[in-house]
Amino acid sequence: MKMIRVINLILIILILSSFKAYSHPLFYSAKEINGAVVDGETGKPLEGVVVVAQWVYWCPGGGHYMRIKVIEAVTDKDGRYHIPGWGPRLRRPFCYLDYRDPQLSIFKGGYLYKRLFNKRESNAYLRISDWDGKVIGLWKAQSEKKYWEDVRDFQLDIDWGNTNWKKIKQAVFAIERERKNKPDKYHLSGLPDDARKILFKE
Repeated sequence: MKMIRVINLILIILILSSFKAYSHPLFYSAKEINGAVVDGETGKPLEGVVVVAQWVYWCPGGGHYMRIKVIEAVTDKDGRYHIPGWGPRLRRPFCYLDYRDPQLSIFKGGYLYKRLFNKRESNAYLRISDWDGKVIGLWKAQSEKKYWEDVRDFQLDIDWGNTNWKKIKQAVFAIERERKNKPDKYHLSGLPDDARKILFKE
């Protein structure tokens, strides 16, 4: 009897979630994102910063985990980056985009990792980043422990261990460069074997 009540509760949650998902647009598109990254202390432009933009679905039973789109860019000598727009793309059934898109993951070796979200929830079919046209500051790491925790957070945020690596090769290369100097006491997740063979011809 208790098991039946639990199953009924799960079904009710799924049904309510599906109703909420159906109130969202059938298609999604995204506006391009342009911005710049500078040293937070000096204000000087930072070249070679990896910027990963992710539009992450919310799905019943799993929360935020499935990506509708992932795009990466690298800053130029003036610290500027460009993420192209995309769409329209059909929305996945029962899933929708909310306030977390696009998530910007910003990383450069020697600097603390920065994760940015939109600050407001949106039900719009055209997704616009709060950070479009903004200058973003990165600060140099002062703590070894905090730095390697940040590198690992970057790995987790960009879905490192799954097929996502095919869309974020510059991010993979940036992390692997840091891995060569990593003290043994800190742990970073490894790439899947197929990724390592393709990217590094190992």
